[in-house]
Amino acid sequence: MERQAQWRDGLAAELTRRLGLDPATDLYPPLAAGMALTAFDLVLQRWSDSEGAADPAALTDRAFATIAPALDGPGTGRGTGALTAAEGSSPVRCGSRWRHGRRRRAPGETSAR
Repeated sequence: MERQAQWRDGLAAELTRRLGLDPATDLYPPLAAGMALTAFDLVLQRWSDSEGAADPAALTDRAFATIAPALDGPGTGRGTGALTAAEGSSPVRCGSRWRHGRRRRAPGETSAR
């Protein structure tokens, strides 16, 4: 438990730094870190319960697809908006990994520039 709290805090601190958010007021980094670590914990539990028969990559894909709307990131205007904190980047799918990058515009959406 203590190690997971350290991982969550470290991941949240890195998200805060990379996104240029205020660690004292922005909710997105600790919530996103907690959700990601919970997803990985569930993947490991399901894989273990299957005695190794379940595909961990497929479980990871399903877990992150489930929480993706909440991880759309600060200021994207997508998902429920519950985690909206500031304009910037959002987690995006890159192969079997997630990374932060600029949000893609929806079809027909124009730039604010």
